[in-house]
Amino acid sequence: MKSHYPVPAFHFSVRIGSESEEIAFRDVEGLHSHVAVEPASEGGENRFVQLVPTRVKNSPLVLSRGIGKTNSSLVRWCKETLEGGLAQRITTKPIYVTVVDENEESVQQWLFNNAYSVEWKLESLSAEGSEIAIEEVKFYRGNQTGHRFLRVGRFRA
Repeated sequence: MKSHYPVPAFHFSVRIGSESEEIAFRDVEGLHSHVAVEPASEGGENRFVQLVPTRVKNSPLVLSRGIGKTNSSLVRWCKETLEGGLAQRITTKPIYVTVVDENEESVQQWLFNNAYSVEWKLESLSAEGSEIAIEEVKFYRGNQTGHRFLRVGRFRA
């Protein structure tokens, strides 16, 4: 049976926390983490240096080229964080990023815990519509987990 992976046409669907609404984005960056290490000299044996793991570093999650409603949970949350002037505590939320194929079916999903927005760039706004074009929004986040959705007969591991 012919494999259809990678998905020929797709976009990313983003959901914030427990909200049911989703916003489509064209590009997602920052789906990687790495373990930072520190060199440690061996005691009594000065010819060797061991690399000791210290912490996991996560890259910022960057969502680009999105369109959403001006009153969407993502837009409200970013405005509270970025335009609030740090007068109140920053609220972290989980972010679900899902790869959606040409038939609007979920292919793969990532969960980014404890995320908060740190930067966004908006396109020009129109008074005639209720949508906002998001050029880019950047989040710092905690750990990530990924899940791959497999449909029988469609994808092969």
